[in-house]
Amino acid sequence: ATEPYPVDPTLRARVLRARGRARLLRGRLDDALLDYRRAREHVSTGPLGAALTADIGVVHHQQRALDEAMDLYESALAGLAGSEALRLQARIMGNIGAVRHDRGQYDEAITHYRRALGLFAEVGDRRLEGIFWPIWGWWSSNSIGGKTLGFT
Repeated sequence: ATEPYPVDPTLRARVLRARGRARLLRGRLDDALLDYRRAREHVSTGPLGAALTADIGVVHHQQRALDEAMDLYESALAGLAGSEALRLQARIMGNIGAVRHDRGQYDEAITHYRRALGLFAEVGDRRLEGIFWPIWGWWSSNSIGGKTLGFT
């Protein structure tokens, strides 16, 4: 069926992404995943395509499918190579740090959290930077198995 009013694929992707986020926040992971995948059918490249790939990674991460989440985060980050979307790169870098943490790869998690903090600071995003500073504070004052996690 032909639509009476053509819709820009980017607009359609943004609407589906917004609905996916709402569903994700309500714990409707399968529905969010469906929306993100449908959105990526409309836009699969550039910053929006990378953001959608990372969003799909977030759903897998919440489902504890860590390998899939990591693959998606790394793919999203690779899709931003040469991009000026530093805020998005920082968010993805933080997500990679979280997967590393969940896998018990604490040194790698710290490295990714540091990179994320540096990028957040570079773009002046105090809100997202504030999400990672408490994590960093926890890392720098705690240990696991006798190993100090934080660095100064």
